[in-house]
Amino acid sequence: MTRKKRTLFLTLGLATAVLLLSSSAFAQEGPGVIYTYEKVQLGNTTQWVLVPRLMSKDTSADLETNVRAAFNTLKKSKPPTYGSTELEIDPKALAKGKVTVDVDADKAKYALIIEAEVVESLATLGVTQVTFKGGASEVLTESAIPFAAFTLSVPIWRALPPATLSSGVVRLPSGGTMDVVAFQTKLGEKDATVVAAIFEELGKSAPLSQIGLLERLPKMDLPGWQAEVAKQLGNKDTTVRVAAIKALEGVTDKPILEALVALVDKDTDPDVQAAAALALSASKNDKFSSYGVYFALRGENEAAALTAIDELVKARDVAADVELVSALAHKSPSVGKRAARALRQLELDKQLVKSLDNDALSGEIRETIATELSQLKTPADAFIGFAYLAAKGTSAAALPAVQALAKYKDPEPIKALEEALKSEYSSVRLATANALGDLKEKHSVDAIAAVVEAHPSDFADIEEAIIKLFVNSETLSDLEDQLKKQKKDLLRRALFRAIGRKALAASRFNAVRDKLLEGLKESNELPRGGAVIALSYEPTDDNLAMIGSLAADSSSQVRSDVALALSNFPEGKATDVLMKLSSDTDSDVAVAAITALGVRKEKAALKDLIKMGKSESPDVRRALIRSTREMMNADNRGDVVAFISNALFDADRGVMLAAITALGEIADEQSVGSLAMLVQDPNPQIQHAAFVALAVSQHPDAIGLIAKGLSADDPATRQVALQALKDHGSVLAGPEIEKMLVNETDPETKALAETILAELKGS
Repeated sequence: MTRKKRTLFLTLGLATAVLLLSSSAFAQEGPGVIYTYEKVQLGNTTQWVLVPRLMSKDTSADLETNVRAAFNTLKKSKPPTYGSTELEIDPKALAKGKVTVDVDADKAKYALIIEAEVVESLATLGVTQVTFKGGASEVLTESAIPFAAFTLSVPIWRALPPATLSSGVVRLPSGGTMDVVAFQTKLGEKDATVVAAIFEELGKSAPLSQIGLLERLPKMDLPGWQAEVAKQLGNKDTTVRVAAIKALEGVTDKPILEALVALVDKDTDPDVQAAAALALSASKNDKFSSYGVYFALRGENEAAALTAIDELVKARDVAADVELVSALAHKSPSVGKRAARALRQLELDKQLVKSLDNDALSGEIRETIATELSQLKTPADAFIGFAYLAAKGTSAAALPAVQALAKYKDPEPIKALEEALKSEYSSVRLATANALGDLKEKHSVDAIAAVVEAHPSDFADIEEAIIKLFVNSETLSDLEDQLKKQKKDLLRRALFRAIGRKALAASRFNAVRDKLLEGLKESNELPRGGAVIALSYEPTDDNLAMIGSLAADSSSQVRSDVALALSNFPEGKATDVLMKLSSDTDSDVAVAAITALGVRKEKAALKDLIKMGKSESPDVRRALIRSTREMMNADNRGDVVAFISNALFDADRGVMLAAITALGEIADEQSVGSLAMLVQDPNPQIQHAAFVALAVSQHPDAIGLIAKGLSADDPATRQVALQALKDHGSVLAGPEIEKMLVNETDPETKALAETILAELKGS
């Protein structure tokens, strides 16, 4: 036998055998002549192992017959192992106790098993030497096959609790073995010989065995175990060092704690350092506990750092302020956010406030700090958080912050709100402008106007906020005085409109009419258009004539303002002017005119508007959908629904969505029928919009159509359909949801369905 194979045989214990032969092969094999594969309880698991079965010699036949019978029994009972392996017998050689076995080349991986079984089996019949060839190349005698290779033997760590072996032997580090029952008895008595063997095994075995021992020793409380485990803190294998550290968690012995500190300071592996730090942080010794927590907090291991912060909060360690502030800059955002929350939990408010000004921190962390500040009970500190969120937070954080600031009396919120006007989000800028208008802070008007200068797209929304501010904070005479002094065109525009509103409310419109008429001559389009709109607040024929005179103004802004102004006049007034403007070459003017016709419900203009449905401008086509919907009555309903339904095939996605929304609002059988085409649309955005529109319709036929989404492949679509059924509100949707729940596998979707079903039944 070669040295390599001999070594493998000698070390082939249970674990090696299990690795060598697959479990599936074990399961296929039947009992053999000398060995059988059987399930044996090993520790807490059941594994397939080789179990010896002695075979007595059969003397009723000649030697060759017995040898062939024995070999064939082996081969037939284990075809996956032996394959086409053949026995070759030379009578002369057999007389000398020798045979040859040709091992199937495809079964070379099982050569060790074949050799051992054949040699041991035939030895019981008097064969003293077997020559192997083919898939194996050995000349073996019985003495070369260590019978122990196939007995149930386990390393020491496999015999330690919680293992409950009832048979077999335990391999000792000395090279000998001990019956497993005797071993367990002596272990229970903490026999010095067994304890010494365990510690010797810990010191000299392979990492797998060492880790197995380290996991079990803490629960056994053997004499001197802590010192023996501590020796493994210097093991060259990282996984063993980590296992030793975990085994020593909770130990109070000072030398061991100092050894853990040394690992934290000097070990080159970050996992070992982190494990040592965590072990120290769990110590009841305050000195060593803090050392471990702080190190873990400073390290790159996210889980260790988060655990360390939890420990600091649990201990109410306010002396940790410096460490927590440093942790705000941790490479893991999760750690930085947790550190911010910890500062609030430990009432370290000053540190939070100071950290908010640290430009080196990411915006994500600073927003978290501001959020934590906003939750403080001290109004002044909470104000600082709200101010930051309103000006620099995401829209989701900024909008509620603006609302919170608007409620403050002390500190005074105006400056903070004016800073929020600089937000990158238009929704936040508008909310802030409206908040300042509600606060009647007239001095903020310049700051609001600056928003429009920086963001022209905010014009329409912000203008309304400025007008509201003027109306709420100034008297009519003050507004007129400001108009004389104001140089900014945007603010002059807002002042004209504010004067018109204020005068109308005070029944003094005639007193300001001349001033508004003068505004029609303004050189700049903004105040000129503002005066046009202001005149429309009193919809008289004289004012109508003056407004109509600017319908051909060279400025598209003024022409749009004329259309907007005419929306304040009743149906039939200057309809021809609006129709002309609806065909304006500037799409903004056309949209304004079409919108005004819809506001006035100019049913007489419907047919002409429908003819414009092929406009090149998607904005115009969307406006036509909205306005024709407003003009709809019993006489023209069919025409309107047909027109809007055709828009479902528009090339522009926005036009399609506008049509879907309008059909849901119309909510008759014809419009619901049009939406039915979209409930299985391949585009999720269109399909989902159709579900929402059907829910808005509240039409009985909508239930079955929405329910088609409950069988969609993707959970998102099923969830949208569920929400639509909920919004529809009919109890008739219940059976559809119950049917869906039978096969629903997505946990989130299933939970939503169950909640909605309960709500529908409750209603």
